[in-house]
Amino acid sequence: MSVLPPMPPESKLHSVVRSGLKKLGVRELTGTASCAAPWDQEFFGLQNSLIFQGTSQETRLQILRQCAQDVLEEALWIEDSGMSYTARMVRLARTEQEKVLYSLFSADEASHYIWMKEALNRLGVSPKNEVKGNPFTTFLAQTIESHPPEALVFLIQVFLEGWGIHRYSDMMHATQDPALRETLSAILQDEARHHGSGLVFNRESQLLKQLSVPQKAALVATLRTFLQMVRVGPQSTLKAIDEITGGLTRSQKIQTLRELNGVQHSMSRLTLLRDLLLQEKANDLVEELERTNSFTPLPLEECV
Repeated sequence: MSVLPPMPPESKLHSVVRSGLKKLGVRELTGTASCAAPWDQEFFGLQNSLIFQGTSQETRLQILRQCAQDVLEEALWIEDSGMSYTARMVRLARTEQEKVLYSLFSADEASHYIWMKEALNRLGVSPKNEVKGNPFTTFLAQTIESHPPEALVFLIQVFLEGWGIHRYSDMMHATQDPALRETLSAILQDEARHHGSGLVFNRESQLLKQLSVPQKAALVATLRTFLQMVRVGPQSTLKAIDEITGGLTRSQKIQTLRELNGVQHSMSRLTLLRDLLLQEKANDLVEELERTNSFTPLPLEECV
């Protein structure tokens, strides 16, 4: 999965795209951000990191901007995956309403993608051309292409968008950039509608009961893979500190994860994800995942 190349600057299709976005009510997030970094040190738990606090003001800002870039890049790729997901669901639609619904959702995802790209531009960076460095977005791209529609609705709209609503809400309330806060608020409204339709599909059609034994096993394996990424704690924050300070020893990484409250960071997210499954009566999935301790944070020594 990689960033598609843009059209040549002279192409008239640029104006067609802009016109289409304008018709959808998509405002442009242009200009320079109103602050040096969209989120402060508390958002990433950096106020407790001795290494972070011991660096120069310039280095601390570099770390904060790298952490922010990682957050925005991940959001960009999630919205890119959202376009892929809705395109596949349009192809697999079984009713007129589903086809129309996912076509509408695709326009939402395109709008979110443009907003996240503009947010990165305002930070002064361009998104990486490949997502190989981000295990979550690589996992998401593979998931969308490998599951039947019943499993996808549960995975993407019920489970991951339920989690995403909480994540975007945290980002919105904590950002120091008013324009970005307004954008995240608009995305949240759309994501709530996407998640809500997933809940309707799941409850009316009893999606999990439609899965064959192998399909359900594949669903559990996918959930386990995702939860494993949550169990290891705030890896992107650790990576930013590691890269910008010139490299940490293994013991420094463990200590930094401890200072970042890595275990509690994972536990709060794992509890939320477990509750999302239980709210949808997916108790059998939870039992399967608990057999492999998928809702238990890893010891810090196993996270580096």
